[in-house]
Amino acid sequence: SLGRLYITAGRAGNVLRVNREGRAEEFLKGLRNPTGIAFGTDGALFVLEAGRSRVLRVAALDKADRTASAPMLS
Repeated sequence: SLGRLYITAGRAGNVLRVNREGRAEEFLKGLRNPTGIAFGTDGALFVLEAGRSRVLRVAALDKADRTASAPMLS
């Protein structure tokens, strides 16, 4: 996360990134009810998109590269 804070904004459908100075920017948008965030050991960001029943993986905090939908999750 490199000193940044990531926040889901469920109703707005996006994930915000807040830098060390406290400025927020839109990091991901167009999501349907993002409700959770976690970081993997490799630094990837995982976002639970509840409105689409999937988990979005953002590799190296760059761009989205994979998703897993509800049938794949246990």
